[in-house]
Amino acid sequence: MTWPRELRYRLEAGAARALLAGAGIIPTRWLIAFARWAGWLAFQVWRERRRIAVENLRAAGLAPDAATAHDLALESFRTFCLMVVETLVVRQKLTPENWQQFVTLRWSEEIQTLLARRDQGLIIASAHLGNWEVAARAASMIRPLVYVHRPLSNPHLQRLTYGTRAGANLRLVSSLDRDPFRFLEMLARGELVALMIDQHAGDQRVQVQFFNRPAWTTKSVAMLHLLTRVPLIAAFAVRTGPLRYEVHFAGPVQARRTGNRDQDARDLTQALTHEVEKIIRQYPTQYMWGHRRWKP
Repeated sequence: MTWPRELRYRLEAGAARALLAGAGIIPTRWLIAFARWAGWLAFQVWRERRRIAVENLRAAGLAPDAATAHDLALESFRTFCLMVVETLVVRQKLTPENWQQFVTLRWSEEIQTLLARRDQGLIIASAHLGNWEVAARAASMIRPLVYVHRPLSNPHLQRLTYGTRAGANLRLVSSLDRDPFRFLEMLARGELVALMIDQHAGDQRVQVQFFNRPAWTTKSVAMLHLLTRVPLIAAFAVRTGPLRYEVHFAGPVQARRTGNRDQDARDLTQALTHEVEKIIRQYPTQYMWGHRRWKP
């Protein structure tokens, strides 16, 4: 690792430690104001991600002109910074006794019944919209949950944030873990296994339509469902106000089985992607548009 990169990693970790310390003593309204300012600053400084966000919004057809795309992208950056800051605050405030003061669940009676069955494992697909960290923590108040995450490139930040993101009933597992039997054991124990479905995938992937454009998407979620026959649902945590969220559930998500495993995985992944697209259309400023979702 080069020295400039190591220095940047250490500075990022130091800033994160300061933010963690401040989350416990600084008034929440000040932290939220800081997060909005930090989002504006990141939008001005991080030019490449700003360009990607604006281009993605135009490509998705959600912005009729460059000015509208610019405004939506700016709010997207602010939402991301709010997610980071509010996650730190909520971690200290949210408990098994009071979590429903912060989180409202929007679910069907069928999904409510599935979540109440502790002998039934569930696969949850989600996306980088609103506050996915709060969604995982809230779900873990109902049932033990395993959150499959992509490790950060900064090893110092990864070690620091791992402890802040995990909880009593919330465990983190690296997406680089390729052992399928580990997930089978979790589901057999009746745990919830949550995975992201909305980022460009380099391997173990299928091509689906996302806002009417081809996008390479992981098929791991679909393959896990096809292998285990465990119910598959989608869940997204929308921010409705300071430290207030709604978790929207959809499903169980299904697709017609053809007997062709690859085709079934593609159809199921397309159905999940459709749910992601629907929630983004409702809350476009809460999606992480800075990710290069469409790659050749």
